[in-house]
Amino acid sequence: MTGPQKKYSKGISLLIVLIAYTIAILVGIFTAQQFNYQNPFLDVAVADVTATVVIFIFSYLLKNSSMYDPYWSLIPILIAFLWMTIYSEGNSTRQWIIFLLVTFWGLKLTINPHYS
Repeated sequence: MTGPQKKYSKGISLLIVLIAYTIAILVGIFTAQQFNYQNPFLDVAVADVTATVVIFIFSYLLKNSSMYDPYWSLIPILIAFLWMTIYSEGNSTRQWIIFLLVTFWGLKLTINPHYS
């Protein structure tokens, strides 16, 4: 059994989450670039798994499993944006519609997670 969880102010908590997610995203991108499988699906999968591991480590160290909660709603927006700008050949209207729908869905979950 572990000790009690340390309580932080909302501002400090948001800063910790921002730092953790910034590190996770940078590590994910770096890892994908290092492996560079020449397959967009595999590159994104490697980046996503690596970023997930980084967030897991932060949540374990901070004894806070809710650290991963924003991942479900924010990272798909980043993945959709990167996919549209890096891996697609041109920006079609359909790609923008999909990106906007993913963004709307992710922001809806982030802003109001209890009604998803």
